[in-house]
Amino acid sequence: MSSTSVQTEFLDRLSHNLRLIGALSFDEFVALPARPVPDVPEPSYAILQFSSSEQNVQPTTVSHKDSLGKLCEACQTAFPGTANVLKFSYTAEGNQCILTITRPNGLTRTYKSDATFSSKKEAKEQVCDRAIAFHADKFILQGDTKLHNVAALDGEDQSIQYSEPKSHSVQEVETICANSNLHMKWYTFNSNKEPSQKLGAALRVSWSPSAFKDYSCFPNFDTVEQAKTECAQNALMGGLRDLEKAPKNYKHTEHQTNAITLQAYFDSLPRPFPEPECEKPLASDVEITGWMNTLIQGAKGTFVRASFLPFIENGLPGCVLVVFRQGGESRTYIAEGRFSKRVDAKCAVIFLAMSSGVGQWIRDLKKAAAELVTPDMRKRGQSIAQTLDAGCKQLSGRIPSLNIVQDQDAFSATLSVHLSSEDVRTYTVPSEYRSKGDAKMAVYCEVAKDDTLDIIARRTGKKRKGLPEKEAGSCGAVVLALAAPSTAVWRVLSAWPYPPPYAPYNVPPHQNPYMGLPYPPPPHPYMYPPPHPYHGPGGYH
Repeated sequence: MSSTSVQTEFLDRLSHNLRLIGALSFDEFVALPARPVPDVPEPSYAILQFSSSEQNVQPTTVSHKDSLGKLCEACQTAFPGTANVLKFSYTAEGNQCILTITRPNGLTRTYKSDATFSSKKEAKEQVCDRAIAFHADKFILQGDTKLHNVAALDGEDQSIQYSEPKSHSVQEVETICANSNLHMKWYTFNSNKEPSQKLGAALRVSWSPSAFKDYSCFPNFDTVEQAKTECAQNALMGGLRDLEKAPKNYKHTEHQTNAITLQAYFDSLPRPFPEPECEKPLASDVEITGWMNTLIQGAKGTFVRASFLPFIENGLPGCVLVVFRQGGESRTYIAEGRFSKRVDAKCAVIFLAMSSGVGQWIRDLKKAAAELVTPDMRKRGQSIAQTLDAGCKQLSGRIPSLNIVQDQDAFSATLSVHLSSEDVRTYTVPSEYRSKGDAKMAVYCEVAKDDTLDIIARRTGKKRKGLPEKEAGSCGAVVLALAAPSTAVWRVLSAWPYPPPYAPYNVPPHQNPYMGLPYPPPPHPYMYPPPHPYHGPGGYH
């Protein structure tokens, strides 16, 4: 048998076996009608081309309004407040529309209409219809999927979702809630700042239908799991473990998804309110947004801020309110997504914060900021300022320079004291004072903590001013000779209890005039009083 016949027999047998498993010849494959190429979830890829041939399988016919509405609704659900998920562009001729969908993690899908339209509106209608036909709304909501296999060409979606593993913090929170009969619910939202698409998360832990604690983290993360991890850590540090001891009266019921009015939510809050001015029968009679703005703007020096973070839940707006101090504690309040308007959700979350006591918390912070500088400190600061101005002008010819800096609603101050051209001393107080005057008095009081005023008094020969009361009660300090009278070496031991102008020797003779102890003093050379000029070289007799 020749080699040619052997090859022919082998190829025939191979062709027969391939047909048994569904293979087609090249001619049969070419004769098949053309079908659309499935969408490929890569970060970027070639624009999907759609042939206008009559033999093509056309996507399901959908109304343009329904198609565009579905895309916008998906964007609002997945990324509320973000307007750059959908991007429409047109060719130079204006007869072809290109739709680019971009998710926060960088994944993009691009759809292209035919180039046969006479108006941009018609091209936009077709590209929206095609995007919906190829599950663009699912891509917006669910994100990355695996590449469709051949069966997907016949309409069977066999995509598989991938998700990040839960972090240790999230697992610990879930374990605590499960073991303590606490009900937990997660919320996710994105940043309001364009074009940022960072994600944040909020957590509500309930131990009864009307008793709960809310936690959150700001939208600074690329994925939902990262945001949940940060929020879980904040919950653990914010006392979530203490909720294990809370009395439990929680019966899990199916979450209500129907929309409610702002008035209904207002009536459901516990009464009486801690704010008497908000105790009114109608929610519309309470200027709750103005109340919150006035409260925060009046808290000078506290660094209190409020951040509203809207989200969409089951197609209805909700809102997260975070009232926080810069670099300090914060409080979170969540209004569930059950409102028909976003403005109602914002007002509802302020009502919740008001009824939970956020007003008293801010007023306590304001009071603490006002008490940083007491009336006694203001009196001392003014006296020290006068002493410094006169002393520095006499010693160096320059008065102290004061620089006050405003940081949001607080002030800091820096004071430079020129004792000489070489000796320049700087004092600073942080940004925690509610006015320039408070910062000024605080930094002047810092000068009294070292020997600057003593140096000025010694060099100018003037009495030191600006001392606290406990220092101003004595005119000097007890000094003792460390060696012979000819070597005047002195050491400060304690405040001398005799006020000026009485001399140290104008005391009863049975007492040591320097130590306030019964005479004679202890026989130690360091404890002998200095010699007196009237008592000769032998010192005090």
